Amino acid sequence: MQKKGNRESTIIRKIKYFTNLSGSPEEMVTQVLNGSWRDKVKSNALDAIWQYAEFIGKPIEKVKFRVFDNTEAYVPNPDRLRCFCTE
Repeated sequence: MQKKGNRESTIIRKIKYFTNLSGSPEEMVTQVLNGSWRDKVKSNALDAIWQYAEFIGKPIEKVKFRVFDNTEAYVPNPDRLRCFCTE
């Protein structure tokens, strides 16, 4: 039977987000949104920041951040293939 809450691996992952961030929760959100992280990582980091803000008693509004999980494979057009073959 699993207890409610985060697993140890989840806690470690969330702590890793904070190693690259500093300042208030609002400043952390800005740093994440301006960072070069992948969308899913940004989404998880924003959730961690929101939980941290709740924990310290300074709740912030959750940021609406849409994650784009593109499942379609990239297929180049025939002209692009010819370009690769002639190089």
